[in-house]
Amino acid sequence: ALRTLMRALAESGRPASALAAYAAVRSRLGEDLGVDPTPETEALHTSILLAPPAAAAADRVGPESAPLPGRADALAALGASWREACNGRGGLVVVEGEAGIGKSRLLSVWADQVGAAGATVLAGRCEELARALPLDPVLSALDAHVRSIGEDEADEILGPEADLLGPLLGRDPRASVTTLAALRDEAGGQLRVFAALVTVLGRLPAPVALVVDDAHLAGSATVEWLSYAGRWAVDQRLLLVCAQRTEEAIPMSASSRLCLGPLDESAAADVVGSERAGDLARRSGGNPLFLVELAAADPTESLPATIRQAVIARCERAGAAAAASLHTAALVGATVDLDLLAAVLRASPVDLLDHLEEGVRRGLLEDRPGGFAFRHDVVREALEADASPSRRAFVHREAGRVLAGRPRPDPLAVAHHARLGGDDQLAARALVDAAEVASARFDQPIALRLLDRSLALADSRRARLLRARVLILVGDYGGAAAEADVAVGMGAGAAALELGAWAAHYQRDFATAVRLADEGVDVAADVEDRVRCRTMGGWSCQCTGDLPAAEERLEEAHRLSRGAWRPVTGTWLGGLRVHQGRCAEGVALIRPATINEAVGAQAQPALHAYLFMAVALANLGRAEEALEAVAAIEAHATRIGAARWAGRADNTRGWILRGLGQWQAADEANAAGLERSADVGMLEPVAHAHLDLAAGALALGDLGRAAREVEAAEAVGGGHAMAWRHRLRARLYRGEIAIDAGCAAEGQETATQVLLESKRIGTRRYTALAGLLVARSRLAAGERVAEDELDRQLGALREVAGMEAWRLTARVAAAANVDRWWGLAEQRVAELAAHAGPHAEGLQRAAGTTLARMRTPS
Repeated sequence: ALRTLMRALAESGRPASALAAYAAVRSRLGEDLGVDPTPETEALHTSILLAPPAAAAADRVGPESAPLPGRADALAALGASWREACNGRGGLVVVEGEAGIGKSRLLSVWADQVGAAGATVLAGRCEELARALPLDPVLSALDAHVRSIGEDEADEILGPEADLLGPLLGRDPRASVTTLAALRDEAGGQLRVFAALVTVLGRLPAPVALVVDDAHLAGSATVEWLSYAGRWAVDQRLLLVCAQRTEEAIPMSASSRLCLGPLDESAAADVVGSERAGDLARRSGGNPLFLVELAAADPTESLPATIRQAVIARCERAGAAAAASLHTAALVGATVDLDLLAAVLRASPVDLLDHLEEGVRRGLLEDRPGGFAFRHDVVREALEADASPSRRAFVHREAGRVLAGRPRPDPLAVAHHARLGGDDQLAARALVDAAEVASARFDQPIALRLLDRSLALADSRRARLLRARVLILVGDYGGAAAEADVAVGMGAGAAALELGAWAAHYQRDFATAVRLADEGVDVAADVEDRVRCRTMGGWSCQCTGDLPAAEERLEEAHRLSRGAWRPVTGTWLGGLRVHQGRCAEGVALIRPATINEAVGAQAQPALHAYLFMAVALANLGRAEEALEAVAAIEAHATRIGAARWAGRADNTRGWILRGLGQWQAADEANAAGLERSADVGMLEPVAHAHLDLAAGALALGDLGRAAREVEAAEAVGGGHAMAWRHRLRARLYRGEIAIDAGCAAEGQETATQVLLESKRIGTRRYTALAGLLVARSRLAAGERVAEDELDRQLGALREVAGMEAWRLTARVAAAANVDRWWGLAEQRVAELAAHAGPHAEGLQRAAGTTLARMRTPS
């Protein structure tokens, strides 16, 4: 009678009720009679227990069915958010709940609903192995969508962002090398990818739904992008929906939040049947995953043993060959990679498809759009635990080897399998590959963590070199120097010496930087190594004021450079020309837009290019272009997160505005530069700001304030880069203060010292400025100065001091009382105004007032 009842219940689609009837009778037989059910009854019980889920569809309306039991409110809430998004008020919705609570199923059902209604749906999933790869689920979702549409439509959607995103999506393997390299080492460069992604999403047919599952496994860049995109979507027809576990939740700036709780008894009855709903709801805590598994397990045993035994038995019933394939698939990963599985097992993919389809019939796998996957981790973990240690190691070792041999392997997957398979060397190499990817995606902290894991497995020159470079980018120069030293000891040669030189340079040990760079030249294995080391040594020489030594190194580097290095060496040589006072030559050499950011990234060449260009253009009197270059400094420094550049754009802007007669605006810019530079502990821009403020005070005749600012600049000390320029400027201003205070002899002595020093260094700008100050001091002392000599000196100002030429000419005119020089000063104002853009009118007013004041005897 019991077997008849059990068969009837099972065949009517109510296996849970059949199992409950068996459990009740077995309990009574044991308690009342002390016997067990007959073997036939036991066999029937086992067959019902291990039956695949399809045989129990009517009684087990589980999370894979729709409508979802107990989730009507959640679906309604998502529907409300979707309607808002369709009306142009999108955002980010976060669905949270414990593991197995039904988050993934909820997202799947909702995505199917909006997709069926005509929405564009993109779906991605965060995975533990890909956690260290920034934006992986978002890029994967976009990649899947792009691959599903026609090539022309894909090109239209990607648009101008194809150059940036195409390589990240694997659309152009040839471009990926150069494009990723061009982005590498930009500490804040991931903002470019953030903006590009939301721009591309905006081109998709609206409304758009982007679903990201398992967001608790997301890396920091993915979380930041979700918040960024959520803010951007507030006036778009875009809804981002992500799910994450409550116990591992990552804080996100969400427009709304859904918290999935456990199913109540009524919903549990829909899942497992009304007869056992109360008991199973209590034992499972209302977790849908456990409800389903408990309903299929022997209710008299504990959950873990029941689930493991049921899964293993169900797998064995698939047949020996299929069982072996499923056990191996469980070791390889939660999602079945058919080609990888075939390579590991050395089996035919066609045969494996039969095995995997049997796994689907047995309820172990799901045939999803992207391929086969285990129904949930419990199934995979049960099969994984059943494998012997030897098989486990062999499978992982083979998987790592196969993955590493693919054209574009996933380095984290390779490292995962290689490590579990005992191949530490392969795992270490793969982790370095992953670190390079993370660094190229602008996440240097992740890159460092991956490199630490690599070095814990096996030491290598490549890991040490990459770690040194990343440490420079994050500002740990002592750590970078130590890593470079280790790499030198391992035979890394010129590459390690160059990195050590940059680390010393940033610690302001210029002598060591030059020494290491020169040693790198001596051991350079190829022309590029020589170019890199020559460039580094030349820049350090320039920073100390040894311009002849800098010229020798930088000219050689530029002569030998080719390809992507050519614009970089042109930047450093162009910067030298600017400091030498050969500004027109500098402008011809410097091309910021052509610089590949990956080349010479330790020195951030694009930022230097914009700075050198701004100074050169200002010295040539091209004020409007110079201010545009200053704006480019600020934009680029913000984009890449270059904290060391704080204040430099402010100071350069202040210097230019002062030349345009905008005294108050110039002082405000330099005050801002002083504050920002002090905040990051940078000495160069601090000294620069004080000297610019001194120049402003001198222009207004405030000798006391000028002297105090000069003293403050000198108090900074001389250990920073370009201290030689600051020293020359400070002494020039002291000479000018002395002359204006009536101490012509003292001013002449100071100016003469600056003249001799600037000639020795080889800088035309300070030679011209000092020579003019000597002439002024002589005029102030009542001496006669040849007018043709003054004409020559005043003419030289056009190329080396174009911003200040009008005021300096007027100072000479006032001292010599020569009318034609007053006319020359007015001509210099007109020349400067022609290149001052919107500042032209203000310049002419300020210059008119200043020249009138200077012509009036005091």
